[in-house]
Amino acid sequence: MAKRRTRRRRRMLRALQSCMTVLCVLVLVAGSVYFVNEKLERDRVKSTNADLAAQFHAAEQAAQPEATVAPVVEVTPTPAAEQSEAVALVRKPRQNPDAAQLSLTAEAEEVEEQSALVALSAVESTPNPFEMPAAFDMPVAVDTPIERVLQSQFESLYAQNSDLIGWIKMADSVDYPVLYRDNSFYMDHDFFGEYSQAGSIFLDARNGMYMDDSAMLIYGHNMRSGEMFGDLDAYRETKYLCQYPIISLQSAWESEPRQYVLISLFDASMNKSDPSYIKIVRTAFETDEEKQAFIDEMRARSIYKIPLEADANDQLLTLVTCSYSHDNGRFLLFARELRDDETEESIMEQFKSLL
Repeated sequence: MAKRRTRRRRRMLRALQSCMTVLCVLVLVAGSVYFVNEKLERDRVKSTNADLAAQFHAAEQAAQPEATVAPVVEVTPTPAAEQSEAVALVRKPRQNPDAAQLSLTAEAEEVEEQSALVALSAVESTPNPFEMPAAFDMPVAVDTPIERVLQSQFESLYAQNSDLIGWIKMADSVDYPVLYRDNSFYMDHDFFGEYSQAGSIFLDARNGMYMDDSAMLIYGHNMRSGEMFGDLDAYRETKYLCQYPIISLQSAWESEPRQYVLISLFDASMNKSDPSYIKIVRTAFETDEEKQAFIDEMRARSIYKIPLEADANDQLLTLVTCSYSHDNGRFLLFARELRDDETEESIMEQFKSLL
């Protein structure tokens, strides 16, 4: 009996070892398939993004106008239209400042006399509104719509995907089209609408497609490969931040890219119960005070105290990607548009104080 039990145990052990061996082989095969597929997907994403960037920048280069010297055109002043049968105003030739000063009194008297005649003529020729026929149409003020013209460097890519609304370029890694549909499709679809874990860079659907809101949000995955917003973690390092503080964002309907400068970056949770939670979805503000409070809150959270001003007159831009420092975490890079009196060079000088 003892020998039978021993043989039985041995058979069970051999069967268990065989099962474990098969299981290990299956795990190794599955793991190999997974890593191979992941590498193939990663290579596909990189290749797709590189091709898109190459197409865009080639078209951008072709769209650059050649430097030419505009010919000098002599303009001869022409007489103004007659105001009435009684008065005809003729544009006077330009005088130098001294001559103009000497004739100021004479011109004032002439203008006063002509104005009186014009006023009298206007009173006599203006119809009485109470005596107008019923068929008379009063002019109606109509808002003139802003003409939006797709820029030539976007035409080829726009023909392939009409969700294209712009292009974002930042540091030495971000160089992507910005898409616009909803807040879910491009989480796991690429530019061509094919499934992709890397997704795409896209504008929040609560923003307008022309990117003229008071505050905008742009999303991208934090990919281990560095694709999309995967390399934005490098901004946690002071040297990298000071080297690349500028974001370039061009609308597909604007001839020149807008420039934004980072003024805050930090981690936060999107769980409302978490102490680090912050409401980042703000596209418009009822008052300047409300917008300023939002700016102050975002800046108070920053990893760095960036020496730049920001107020309610600035257009805001927030880049949003995943963060693993919090549950349901996000890494947020908060920026404002460059002001008219600022240049990239002057901004870079101010960031040197952080080093």
